[in-house]
Amino acid sequence: MIIDSHIHLPSLGNPQKWDYLLEEADKNGINLMILSHLGDWSEYPAENIVRSANNAAKAFADYAGGRVLWLAYLNPQLKNWQEELKKCIRSGACGIKLWISVKDSSGSLENTIAVLQAAARYKVPVLLHTYDRTDRNSAGEITIREFAELAQRCPDCVMIAAHAGGNWRSALGILNKCGSNVYADICGGYPDYEMVTTLCRTEGAGRLLFGSDALGRSFASQTAKVIFADIDEDAKSRIFWKNAKKVYNIKNIPALNGFRKKNPEKNELPDLTEEYFCFCGIWPFWESPCKTPKTLNRILAANNIRKAYAANLSSLFRQDLLWANRKFLSAVRGLNRIMPLAVFDPQAGNWRQLVADAANREFTGGLVSPYLHGWRLNDPAFEEFFQLCAGKKLKLWVNCELADQRFRHAAFMTRPPTVAELGAFMKNAPANKYVFQGVSQKNISVLLERFNNDERFFFEFSRLTDMQTGMRNVLSRFGGKRLVAGSEFPFRHIKQTRYTIWKLQEKREDIKKIECASFTSYNN
Repeated sequence: MIIDSHIHLPSLGNPQKWDYLLEEADKNGINLMILSHLGDWSEYPAENIVRSANNAAKAFADYAGGRVLWLAYLNPQLKNWQEELKKCIRSGACGIKLWISVKDSSGSLENTIAVLQAAARYKVPVLLHTYDRTDRNSAGEITIREFAELAQRCPDCVMIAAHAGGNWRSALGILNKCGSNVYADICGGYPDYEMVTTLCRTEGAGRLLFGSDALGRSFASQTAKVIFADIDEDAKSRIFWKNAKKVYNIKNIPALNGFRKKNPEKNELPDLTEEYFCFCGIWPFWESPCKTPKTLNRILAANNIRKAYAANLSSLFRQDLLWANRKFLSAVRGLNRIMPLAVFDPQAGNWRQLVADAANREFTGGLVSPYLHGWRLNDPAFEEFFQLCAGKKLKLWVNCELADQRFRHAAFMTRPPTVAELGAFMKNAPANKYVFQGVSQKNISVLLERFNNDERFFFEFSRLTDMQTGMRNVLSRFGGKRLVAGSEFPFRHIKQTRYTIWKLQEKREDIKKIECASFTSYNN
């Protein structure tokens, strides 16, 4: 049983898309959804935008026949917010949603405090968007610390920190210092491997609510965060439905309607027993659950992955790459599932030696990261590097992003390649095999328009599984011949992306098998 406490309305007045959301929710085991509509998504919406958004939310809830509850969307900086709230409560709203108009133009929270006090009088909870971006927040956006300040000033109001602060690691230890009126939802964003496990340990399962942020995020990628968490079944039940039932005072949870497509999709999928986006080694910003190649090899075996093209995380931060690559290669000898990748940086003074050394040893290929190392793929200065790799028949993995760019460590200087840069590189790339990691669904679609029949290029599919329609859209337009399987482990749980694919295909036996086989971290 699942209550999804954080979804958004698909296209206004389009019942076909409304049906799609309800059908996908049913397929993913979601009994009840709690909806807010953000109108035109302006940061400080006008009165007419707020009114039409709430009308639309109510209309969808009415259409859904008991499967959807809705929240009153408010802009606390509007003079008529009290009137708008009263209308919504009378129309059946079960709570309040505040997005990024929480502060006024001077940065004050006073108007929002008045909304929270009103919510306490109405005895309805308030869901507040909270974000701790590495870069600057929007003007009216609040951090998890500011959320805690509001909770302390309004102890009679039940408050939910949406996204658990976005950068959930910065929220650790904050919520459980607040009163019993404070909760967090785990919705949206990048499906971090240890998010739910860690939040349960530090804040307690009783404070967490499941949310997906659909349709912006896929139901399966978000439910996987709970399914594969290293927590007991009681904690999972609390997160999936018990806490939301209490917070929103829900009397009856509707049963699933049993929807199944008459003709399940039959798509051309990559080999899921191969893995093109995973690492082992030490990551400098948090404790990695997979520090050694031996650990990775055991995890691959436990998850029926026969072959993984893997690099060492530690090497990405080394200046002495020749030594780091040789050490990694020595550590993977005798491990039958790991196909080792050397780490290259074409800016290194000894890049020719790095390539030659890798070609003369037992490396399967090389990994380059314009994302971490701050260079442009289509820079003419690096043409000779790519020519040499091609001449040495060293296949290349091109890392374009890792984890969530919005919530990286402040010391983490990154540069995601643009789609124009990727396209320019691909147009002139020498004959070789290139696997692109961490590319968004939007950019994959743009690039496949031009290169779908070019056998030089492949994209691992992890980012396609994040959005509800991502994988489906790419498969329906381009097929799967340019896709390979990728998990982005250890940043994600190794099963998460494959679970999302199996949900898309409705392979019941595989889904049941994978749901029952979550594993405890292999700390060394």
